[in-house]
Amino acid sequence: SVNADLKGVNSLNRSLNGLTNSKDAKMDGFRAFVVASAEYEEAKTALEQALGVYEPLAMSFADLIEPLGYDVLPNNPTEWDALKSDLDSIAATPKPIEADYMVEQPVEGGEEGETEFVLDVDAYNMAVQDWSDAVGEANSALDEYDATRAAWMDYAVAYNDAIAKEAAASEDAMIAAIVDALNATGAGPVTADDVSDEMTAWVAARLGAGDDLDGLIDEYIASQDS
Repeated sequence: SVNADLKGVNSLNRSLNGLTNSKDAKMDGFRAFVVASAEYEEAKTALEQALGVYEPLAMSFADLIEPLGYDVLPNNPTEWDALKSDLDSIAATPKPIEADYMVEQPVEGGEEGETEFVLDVDAYNMAVQDWSDAVGEANSALDEYDATRAAWMDYAVAYNDAIAKEAAASEDAMIAAIVDALNATGAGPVTADDVSDEMTAWVAARLGAGDDLDGLIDEYIASQDS
């Protein structure tokens, strides 16, 4: 029944060379789908690798900037630039000066109403410690900034590339190839609504369109790697 429905598309049951070298118009859509699927698999692999590099750097970098009040990593170049500017500003913050921590108090043993300004040692030491911590944290983050941003950029490029290639390797694209092939046989007019689940499954199995399937797509990928 499925073979009857597929009509001339049964000729998909051929070798990779038979598909790639075919002049048969019925095979054009399938040939494009095989190439698109291989490119999508390559893009997904690149994305996985980019994520593998970025993820540990991102976790480390997030730990460094969290004490400075940043709990979300940048997700576009403008935000990365802004963060770099903030970190540079924090790292360049001048050390607190004693003059800002002077307090007025009565002169010990002095006349009534006589006062003097003395350093609030506890407040000043606390300010210096906070300053030192912030400057140290900012410098530590700056040490990892370039590598983390570069890894994020590679990940973002790989992500966008995979997204851009996903549609051409989708089941909808494969069904469109089936429709085009059936119409090329003169069996049409055929639309996607005429393609049954059984027809889709047969073509998917032959092409290897799916994580658990092995077919022409896998053969094509192997041929590109050799």
